[in-house]
Amino acid sequence: MEVIFWCEFPEKVNWDEARRLIKFNTEIYIAVKNRKEYIKWKRKIRNRNINIGAWPILDKDKGYWFSGFVEKEQIDKLKQFNGIKMKIDIEPPFPGEDLTISKIAGYCLRYTLKKGKNNEYLRSVIKNLKSRMIISGFPLPAWLTKRYGDVTELSQNMEKNFISYTKLYSFFIPRWYTKLFAKKAIRKYGKKAVFGLGCTGKGIFGNEKTYKNMEQFKRDLSMMKGLGATKIVVFNIEGIMNREDKKKWLEEIKKFTYE
Repeated sequence: MEVIFWCEFPEKVNWDEARRLIKFNTEIYIAVKNRKEYIKWKRKIRNRNINIGAWPILDKDKGYWFSGFVEKEQIDKLKQFNGIKMKIDIEPPFPGEDLTISKIAGYCLRYTLKKGKNNEYLRSVIKNLKSRMIISGFPLPAWLTKRYGDVTELSQNMEKNFISYTKLYSFFIPRWYTKLFAKKAIRKYGKKAVFGLGCTGKGIFGNEKTYKNMEQFKRDLSMMKGLGATKIVVFNIEGIMNREDKKKWLEEIKKFTYE
């Protein structure tokens, strides 16, 4: 099984230590706003085991993630990464911080009922990119995710990642649903199906639930392996590298990559 990583805050990682401890072939996708940032981090991080990909993001007030709800000039920022392997998050715009359950419910309802005005433009821009891409989004029915611009029909240069963070979404996406959805995704996409596990550390909201210990993480890895997943992405590498037992976490991941 292949295991790769997202990195939302590269400045929070001791990359000398990461290069020393990561002893298996992997990819790390770095959150960046432009090509120049990507090149900077690529030069700083990569070694014989670590390949670096781009994770394009927007300013939070512009949406942060890509969707049909953001303006065309924001979608056009993807074009500067043409030719670079990348992960593209397709999610409704950043809802703000300090979210409560009621705010989340209202946010979800709003973007379920609305349809992104630039959905087709987003899909067209992505389709014309000459990059290897991982299209990332929620484990929800296609009829729903298409309303904010999701790409569900994959070209040869695309893979599809499903955000399956059992710690983050446990209050409204139960474990049984995650397993059922994963089985269906594997049947549809085969080896192009990727599953995101997390959270090992905090993300953009700053209050995400994280794994308390490695056993919880191993349970999710084993679950996805048992379902037939061939590729897993861990959110996030900084969450592992800032744990006291980081070496054990990376050793455990290495075992899964060789099984």
